[in-house]
Amino acid sequence: MKPEIKFESPEINRVAFFQCIGGYEPIATVWRNIDDWLQSKNIDFRKRRFAGFDHPHPAWMKPPFGYVAFMILNDDEGENNTFEGVHIYEFNSNGMYVSAQVLIEDMQIAWDTLFEFKEVSDYTFDTESGRQYFEEHIFTGERFNQHPTYFKIWMPVKKK
Repeated sequence: MKPEIKFESPEINRVAFFQCIGGYEPIATVWRNIDDWLQSKNIDFRKRRFAGFDHPHPAWMKPPFGYVAFMILNDDEGENNTFEGVHIYEFNSNGMYVSAQVLIEDMQIAWDTLFEFKEVSDYTFDTESGRQYFEEHIFTGERFNQHPTYFKIWMPVKKK
């Protein structure tokens, strides 16, 4: 089933930032590193939001492929460029985004729906402005290291 496309703002200012470039399965590696960090700092993942994106993106650059994942911080956290020993990144999420949320196993359907939206709407993707697309991973299980239940793509857009 196709997801609904929504116009919304992700409202993200700071994130606790993790990255893995190269090696075997950088996506799995970076999420494992977050899981280890959450456990070592006794952070309740159920009260947090998590997301990530390809960097460098495999379609745009030569190997090695990499992935960035992050935990979205509350407004009062990370003001000194670190949070619980992790580097903080100022996230530029200003402006309009569209989102599509699906069950994790339907993530390709979400991507396909966003590209169809771009073709038929008055909007185009706006990644040149410095705003980052990202994939929110929504966990509903009892353990963080289980696969997320939902996958939500956030894509910055602008009028054509």
